[in-house]
Amino acid sequence: MPDAPPSAATGVPPCPPTPLVGRAREVAAVAALLREGGARLVTLTGPGGVGKTRLALRAAEELRGDFADGARFVNLSALVNPELVLPEIVRALGLVGTDDRPVAERLAAWLGSRRLLLVLDNLEQVVEVAPELGALLPACPGLAILATSRVVLRLSAEHVFPVEPLALPDPAGPIPLGDLAGVEAVALFTQRARAADPGFVLTEANAPTVAAIVRRLEGLPLAIELAAARTRQLSLAAVLGQLGGGLRVLAGGPRDAPARQRTLRSAIAWSHDLLPPEEQTLFRRLAVFAGGWTAGAAEAVCGEDEFDTLDGLFGLVDHSLVRRVEPVGRGAPVASDHEPRFRMLETVREFALERLEASGEAEAVRSRHAAHVAEFAQRTAGVLQTVSVASLAKLAAEHDNARAALAWAIEHDEPEIGLRVATPYYRLWQIQGHLGEGRRWLGQVLALGGAAPPALRAAAFFGAGWLAGLQGDLEAAETAHREAVALGRTAGAARAEALGVIGLGVVADRRGNLDGAEARNREALDLARAAGDEECMGWALGNLGVVALDRGDLAEAVRLLEDSLRQDRRFDDLWGVVLELANLSEVARRQGDMRRAAALNRERLAVSRALDYREQLADGCLAAADTAAWLGQPDRVARLLAAATMTLGTIGFGIGPEWQSEIDATAAAARAALGDAAFEAAWAAGRALPLEAAVAEAEATAAAGETAAGEPTAPPAAPLPPSSAAVTHGLSPRELEVVRLLAAGRSNREIADALFVSHGTATTHVRNVLAKLGLGSRTAVAAWAIRSGIA
Repeated sequence: MPDAPPSAATGVPPCPPTPLVGRAREVAAVAALLREGGARLVTLTGPGGVGKTRLALRAAEELRGDFADGARFVNLSALVNPELVLPEIVRALGLVGTDDRPVAERLAAWLGSRRLLLVLDNLEQVVEVAPELGALLPACPGLAILATSRVVLRLSAEHVFPVEPLALPDPAGPIPLGDLAGVEAVALFTQRARAADPGFVLTEANAPTVAAIVRRLEGLPLAIELAAARTRQLSLAAVLGQLGGGLRVLAGGPRDAPARQRTLRSAIAWSHDLLPPEEQTLFRRLAVFAGGWTAGAAEAVCGEDEFDTLDGLFGLVDHSLVRRVEPVGRGAPVASDHEPRFRMLETVREFALERLEASGEAEAVRSRHAAHVAEFAQRTAGVLQTVSVASLAKLAAEHDNARAALAWAIEHDEPEIGLRVATPYYRLWQIQGHLGEGRRWLGQVLALGGAAPPALRAAAFFGAGWLAGLQGDLEAAETAHREAVALGRTAGAARAEALGVIGLGVVADRRGNLDGAEARNREALDLARAAGDEECMGWALGNLGVVALDRGDLAEAVRLLEDSLRQDRRFDDLWGVVLELANLSEVARRQGDMRRAAALNRERLAVSRALDYREQLADGCLAAADTAAWLGQPDRVARLLAAATMTLGTIGFGIGPEWQSEIDATAAAARAALGDAAFEAAWAAGRALPLEAAVAEAEATAAAGETAAGEPTAPPAAPLPPSSAAVTHGLSPRELEVVRLLAAGRSNREIADALFVSHGTATTHVRNVLAKLGLGSRTAVAAWAIRSGIA
């Protein structure tokens, strides 16, 4: 007897008890795959707690009208035997009768030509049934399957759709409260916190803490929901503090939720327990990496002869416990030949660290990790080598691993490993604005007992002295550079000795002792020449050029600085290139050649941006303020000065009294031109300007100065007319208004109020602007508007 048709309620997708937050893009993408993309098997993958089931249910609802026979939902979470999957589907579909055919044949016959979407939830623990599911597709031409699984099914018909955590607030700076409330991770936290405490409201006061909580949880929905539930008992600050103590705070989920979803530890353990023993071992060992790793690093630190680490790594990716990531970062350089990187969500890593500690092999793995990082650092940048975008990008990618290795070396009194890590990193600490952190690390490893090669200690003292000098601590800088000279001389390390002498020359220059500065740099030039070290000769020449500049001998300064610049370009030393361009720009300014000064500054800004060289980006903004003053733009002068000094203060750069007096004089002139109220408004706007936007304004100013004619008192180049901008980018007049409001830092709600439209309409305008300009953030739109003369 054939199966009877199921009742209308059989297998109907359940209605979730809470609204879905966000996921509009993901729902549309999944629906498009099944609707227009020709996909008949889509697997939503991702770690436990990322929201695969909720996304599948919402996508099924979206597709309801596309399948004449509707959608059916089958929860497989209770099964562990793959042989029970097809019978469970039959049961969930409500098929009744006395048909004695095999269950696969019976199911295929019932599905037949029906146009139906089958949603299969939690397939990971019964993934061996995948081939039988795949066999249904050719037999049932109207069937489509939407599956959720922490493990890919590995079927030829499968379209894998990785479900990512929720969108997070931009960490670059403060976000208007109205916009922050619309960020997916924040919206979910607010919704669940209000369910726990009806009096909870997102405010200007608590918004930074909420943003920090969801960032700490990396947007993982289950973790956010569990943390929000804690607001019933704890303050937001206490919740954030508890998150530093591991997974214990992320518990206490609803009693009507599956057991694996009531604590984050249970959700992760569910995936972990599905791994074969070898992959469980690799999983816990990989937890030693901070901030990610490459396949080669995993092999070096975690590999065993009898186990294929690469296969194991790919297995962990397939199980959604490890993610492949692209090397991205705000402004950070990225090497063109970068290796693929992998990482765990931090909550998953905490679980893996628990397993590593329990295994008894934590110390051995951490020792191997520290040794590997030291070898990587020396291979990538060596001791006192030049700075290229590629080497800096590699160091930046492994910065968190370097921190972990340094902490291990200090804890275990391993000075050589600590020094081998720290010496290549001093330049990154300088360039990316980690001056105080770099000094602390170098100071701690230099203070360790035990033997270390004198040349290595000399290099570390030079780095420590250089960072101290940048912070204005000239006493500490001099002491460190003297140690570098003595150790370099003892070890016969000519470069370390010569650079220590150069460092002493820089200290002398900063103190106004120009004769001493010249003598030191000529001594360093002789040492480098005797050793055949042309790179070091170039550094000494550059510093002699600075001495000539400070003496007012501008012709000699140009000769020496241009010689040094040629050397820097020859050796691809972009750090040196930036400094020589900056100094040549200053020479041109003092010569009264403002166009050349602007051109050199524009090039300096471009190279600094490639390196994410914070100090020089800020200094380039100061130089652009001089150009703006020459162009008669006092409001821009105020903005650039404020943004630059704000950045220099943030990174801990020491502005000397002479330099500060120049800044003060420029600011005073702008105040006199604008009046107090307008100046204060422009200064406040500059302090609020993200560095990216400030640099864009500085580059636009430099470009205008480079092409200025005569002796302008107003901008020499007219701003790009709105009509031209609209033609170029397809922006409507209303969208141009939105661009100007974005450049002014307005939130979506403020834009709506300014334009007398609804909040939803304003949000749509902002989305359209981002899409038409091909930009990824509001800050990028502001920068584009400034460069284009629209703002």
